[in-house]
Amino acid sequence: LDAARRFIAESENRLGIRGLVKADKVIHPGLLNWPGVAKQPVAGADTNARLFQNKTPQAILKDIIDAKKQLEGTGKFKAAGILISDEDFLHLLNPYSESTTITILQWLLSHQEMVFPKGFIRSQDITPANSGFKDGNTKVGGFCIFDDSADVAELIIARDLEVVQTPWDEYRGEMKIKCHEKVGGIHIYQPKGIVIR
Repeated sequence: LDAARRFIAESENRLGIRGLVKADKVIHPGLLNWPGVAKQPVAGADTNARLFQNKTPQAILKDIIDAKKQLEGTGKFKAAGILISDEDFLHLLNPYSESTTITILQWLLSHQEMVFPKGFIRSQDITPANSGFKDGNTKVGGFCIFDDSADVAELIIARDLEVVQTPWDEYRGEMKIKCHEKVGGIHIYQPKGIVIR
């Protein structure tokens, strides 16, 4: 049952983050490809500079803080969390500088209430292979800072998760679990409440 619930949750997340994409055609957009959600450049203009693995810890932290400033600059939105890939999350474990042992992640977590109250959401949907972002012909990843209020975006669930279990079949040693849910994807009302870099 837990595996079925996890599969449904992962499917919801994938649909909400990337949308429904078939054969490189966007059927229903998600958070990363919604019209009007701007994908801003990060510190360093070339493709290699966009990747956390090729950045200094200072540049990574500057990009994150600059994205937060952009989101909250009008005073209309408040950063709730950051969507980041597992690989980029691991780069936050690097020390901020050679003169200190504090990592970027430790700094961000020590200021979590001020920076991202909801914390980090790690997803493989924002990696270079999956995000759909391109710099020229090269696939690139990124990160996303967002306001999580219902005024900005919401996941449309037409029918909540329904789980039906068959009784345990002692002869076969199995039980069948059927899960059913209807998800309409994400709808973004205010694209300025999302910053992608």
